[in-house]
Amino acid sequence: GHSAGAQALLKYLIVTDVEQAPGVCLRFVIANPGAYTYMDDHRWSYTCDKSGCTDPEYVLYDSELGREGWLPLTVAQKQGNSTNERVSSLLTVQPKAARAYDALGGHRGKKFICNESRAQVSRWSYGLDSERSWAGDASPYIKARSNAQAAKIRFEQRRVMFLVSQNDTCTDDLLPVCDASCWTRKSKSRCQRTGLDMRCPAMLQGWNRNLRGRLFMKHLPNYYGRPTHTLVEVPGAGHEAAKVYRSQVAHQAIFSA
Repeated sequence: GHSAGAQALLKYLIVTDVEQAPGVCLRFVIANPGAYTYMDDHRWSYTCDKSGCTDPEYVLYDSELGREGWLPLTVAQKQGNSTNERVSSLLTVQPKAARAYDALGGHRGKKFICNESRAQVSRWSYGLDSERSWAGDASPYIKARSNAQAAKIRFEQRRVMFLVSQNDTCTDDLLPVCDASCWTRKSKSRCQRTGLDMRCPAMLQGWNRNLRGRLFMKHLPNYYGRPTHTLVEVPGAGHEAAKVYRSQVAHQAIFSA
């Protein structure tokens, strides 16, 4: 699966209790999902400014240490069509606010790029740290298999390869800087939107798809205590399914024994 398809496949392989038939070896290949499902409450601490973002630090999430005001603005909201009082208030004070970063509070004493309740950060499908993760938008199929501990055990036992594109580093024009490798980069400070999940629970996993994949691969051995699953970077590709799956590394991942 790629992008939203990758997220759907990741959710399925975490919760499904279907056992593979004897002699059948299943490999799941997941490419460039917008966000991942964390096994506990650890997330990534960093901050960003016009010079870029700091190196992420792996720590337990604490909502009190998150910067207030993160609010990705849609086109409709920028045009003043929002029914959200918080958005309307922001646009009244900052009518030219074009990015979520514009509304952020100060970073002094704050570890995290944004502030969200711990329950929201760990809810399905951003997290899987307890039974509360299954509340909310989970489908009936998932809720019927809402045993978090069993899901964690099964997930470790799967054969999973994650693919991330080298240039899938765009931030949907919501941060004050655009990575030089972004495949839709318009300028040093402008990334063209690519539909990336920029909500706070996703931002706590990193600020672009490539980074989120690499950080998730650091999270897994921290949680399980040993290397878990593999990740391969697809050179020269952005958020482009055709280019990803036509690549040599994808062919090796899908068709190798």
